[in-house]
Amino acid sequence: MVTEKLVPLGGQWENKNYKCTGYSAKSLQELFGGVVPDGDRDVAKCKPSAGIVPCKYVDFSGVDTARDFHLKVEILYAEWLKPRCNNEFAVHFEALMKRMRNSLFCADGGQPDHPGYTPSPPPPPYVPTTYKTTTYTTKTPYTTKYTTKYTTKPYKPTYKPTTKYTTKYTTKYTPKPTYKPTYKPTTKYTTKYTTPKKVYTTKYTTPKKDVYGKPTYNNGYTQYPGPISTYNMYCPWTENRYSNKHNQYYPGDCKKGACNAKYSARCFGNLFNSLYNGFCKANNAKTLVLEITKNLVGLGEATEAHWGTECNFSKASSNSRSQGRDPLFDFPGEDLMPAESTDAGYDYDDYGRRKRRNPTERAIAGSCDVSAGNFKCTGMDFHSAKTPQQFVETVRSSSNSYLYNNSFF
Repeated sequence: MVTEKLVPLGGQWENKNYKCTGYSAKSLQELFGGVVPDGDRDVAKCKPSAGIVPCKYVDFSGVDTARDFHLKVEILYAEWLKPRCNNEFAVHFEALMKRMRNSLFCADGGQPDHPGYTPSPPPPPYVPTTYKTTTYTTKTPYTTKYTTKYTTKPYKPTYKPTTKYTTKYTTKYTPKPTYKPTYKPTTKYTTKYTTPKKVYTTKYTTPKKDVYGKPTYNNGYTQYPGPISTYNMYCPWTENRYSNKHNQYYPGDCKKGACNAKYSARCFGNLFNSLYNGFCKANNAKTLVLEITKNLVGLGEATEAHWGTECNFSKASSNSRSQGRDPLFDFPGEDLMPAESTDAGYDYDDYGRRKRRNPTERAIAGSCDVSAGNFKCTGMDFHSAKTPQQFVETVRSSSNSYLYNNSFF
């Protein structure tokens, strides 16, 4: 909405002066995404010079936080746009700035759209520096004096009136009343003012309970409740199963030590739940994680189905809780199996030194090899992610192991 106000200003400058194509050859309509308003309406108007903005106002290379971004836009408006636009434009733009403050800092008292994200106090509105102008006035004294001398004496009349006029004033007599009231009131009325006492009340707020419950310890590792519900199903990719000697989770999911992708939704779901409070848009991130891991679960199950085996060699120990249902049933009613896959001639569970039975065989575009569900997980410690950035890197590296080494695109 802010940029919708700025793009037409650039168009006004080009209409009055010349075209600016320093960074792109695209038309103004392509940059705006539609027909650009003519800018000559009576509602909001700016001078053509408002569209040729100095680079220092739109240089966002050093902006790293929401506060930096907000301050940058306020300075652009206060120092460049406002002096060159009319009051109606200022009303519109300041309303947008107020809405942006509310969305970035919850300045209107609103709440974040996900739990665990604490709003911070909004920054004070930007006030541009003003300089006082001193006006000096010089008064010129007048030194010329004008003097007038009269040489002719004024006329004095010599006539004296002889008739005297006298005015008599008559005052009417009004008698004073002789009756004096003797009644004196005996009741005295007094007004007392009392200062009300201040009553101090302390508000106690009950802390919000975690709607997902508390973490539990099962199968040798901690299971974290959260937005992804598969966290409580058994995951073999945990710290207690990581072997420094073998540099991987040991034993592996499959017979020869490979990891199978069918555990992706469980393991990454539990890891996501332990970190989701650090995500700005946790609901969007949850949707994306499930989209990715559901596809990986399908690849793992397709590999097992093709070779007629199950990669359950990493199951929980006998004295722990049961391993539970097969991961394919973690999402009832959803078909997670891939639409098609190709057999590239690989042997079962062979992920390192593969040879095609038919060297001239070509892959089908958009499909995955039947071995895509198994991958070599040496050196991949998925459980060690402690921040959202490390979580994203873990998902990316594991996806590369599944897809780039086993699929055809």
